[in-house]
Amino acid sequence: MNTKFYSALFATILTAFLSMSFTSCSGDDDDELTISSPYQFVGKWILESANGESFSGSRHYIVLDANFSYEVFPKGNPFGIKDRGSWKFNGQELILNNSSIFHIDKLTSTSLVLSSDSDKLVFKRDGENPYNSTTMQLIGKWELRTYQLYGEEKRTYNDGRRYLILNADFTFSINPYNLFEAEKRGGTWSLDNNNSVLVFNKDDGDRYKILQLTETTLQLGWLEEGDVIEKTTFEKVE
Repeated sequence: MNTKFYSALFATILTAFLSMSFTSCSGDDDDELTISSPYQFVGKWILESANGESFSGSRHYIVLDANFSYEVFPKGNPFGIKDRGSWKFNGQELILNNSSIFHIDKLTSTSLVLSSDSDKLVFKRDGENPYNSTTMQLIGKWELRTYQLYGEEKRTYNDGRRYLILNADFTFSINPYNLFEAEKRGGTWSLDNNNSVLVFNKDDGDRYKILQLTETTLQLGWLEEGDVIEKTTFEKVE
């Protein structure tokens, strides 16, 4: 198999790879991850080797998007694999454009190994994976349970009408818009300070310290000049 074929095959493999993800998170990049969600694989993946043949540099790579589409670089190949396409994951295999099927041999936070009947491909991640264990815990619908502004009495809620939704594409929505002291309806969210601060609409600078995060509970502290002046506690319902 020649280099051009590896490049084409690499594109196909990477696309499927996007649909996998893991639930566990470890400080050791070599620790194998449990596959549980496709979002763990969003990003840029560089081909390191194909059937034992090493590839230097970063010329051959694929970009996997959270909308289950992919794009391969460099452009063009003579083997029928499209430069752009879609992917899906069936639980054990990555499937590109509903035709090219690869088994997932290994996944860590920095590498991916895929194989077919005749080929074995090894990839490395370029950049940080935005879908870490904290991100995955945050994704979902959270209903407000308690609210307390500094110096005031804590309020309790259980009516299901006040909630925060953190989507996997890093957008959010809030009902009602003044659920927080810093009023907002929706926009984008991200993590900062080693995943310890939740940031809404980065340009606006609304920052909330994650005081507690479990599978069912999220407590946020609104930061003003580094101090927590408001606490909100949520329960995960979806």
